[in-house]
Amino acid sequence: MFHGPPVLIACTHCAAPAHYRTFLSWNTFGMTAWTDGVNLAPMTPIFTWITRCATCGQYYWLEDAQELPLDPERSFPPEVRPLTADEYLAAIDAGLADGPREFELKVWAWQRYNDAFRGRPPGSCAPPVTGRSRELIEELRAFTPVTVNDQLFRAELTRALGRFTEASKMLTAITGERSAPYVPVMQARCAAQDPGVALVPGGRHPVWQDHDDR
Repeated sequence: MFHGPPVLIACTHCAAPAHYRTFLSWNTFGMTAWTDGVNLAPMTPIFTWITRCATCGQYYWLEDAQELPLDPERSFPPEVRPLTADEYLAAIDAGLADGPREFELKVWAWQRYNDAFRGRPPGSCAPPVTGRSRELIEELRAFTPVTVNDQLFRAELTRALGRFTEASKMLTAITGERSAPYVPVMQARCAAQDPGVALVPGGRHPVWQDHDDR
């Protein structure tokens, strides 16, 4: 993994400076794939597109922030950090799920919720999804599938809601080379009545996202 030059930005609310890293190259050796579309690899960066200001506590999209020139006479500003699952929900409720960015922001929020269950013992079941996180999955599931990959994604959302019989029927109708490693894993978790995210052996980068964003 090779880093590029850092980019300095100003918070869109209070103008406090921060910076984020850029990357010139990386690789996907040792990648693990998950049923929610997350792909993790030791030498692949985790991109952050939205953050919370360390000064004022407000949320903002990095692409909306003004870039700042490097000032050698000032101390280097802090690096932006990825949001927690609860912070993603707070960012959505603060109005950052706007227009074409709404869907991807809600997907990232759901994936961050799932992070808590990626390390659970093999074969164990995650608890039912409740509260605001469940509402989020319901909102995501309301989209209209267009491609086979969309249908796979919707089946995973349905499983996450604990609607295992419905999800299993949806999976039965899904075909395609890229979906093939995912379907049996998701079917097995339906049979176990497990709403939790699961590891996909042989999963390919990626099914319904360009990369894992945080």
